[in-house]
Amino acid sequence: MTISESLSAYIDRYIHVNGGNYSGWYAGVTADPSQRLFEDHNVDKDNGFWKFEEASSSRQARTSEKILLGMGCQGGIGGGKNATYVYVYRITASTRE
Repeated sequence: MTISESLSAYIDRYIHVNGGNYSGWYAGVTADPSQRLFEDHNVDKDNGFWKFEEASSSRQARTSEKILLGMGCQGGIGGGKNATYVYVYRITASTRE
C-alpha cells in the first residue's frame, strides 16, 4: 500500500463511520483547508462532517484525491495550487460545491 493509498484509506474510514455513501461527499485538495472548507464550501465547522489530512507533497495529495474521486466522491481534479491537504466533507443543503 502506498502512502497515498494509506491517506485515502484513513479518510475513507471517516466517510464510512459518518455516512458512507461516497456520492454524498465532496473531496478536494488545497493549501488552506480551513479557508476552503469553512469559507469557500460553507461547511458547518461545529456540526458538519468534514476531515482534512496533510500529505507529504502536492503529488501525494492529488493522488489521494484521485483515489477518493474514483470511489465516487464528488469533486474534480486540478484545483489548489501548492495543495498539500486532502479534504472531504459531507454535502448538505447549506454547503457550496
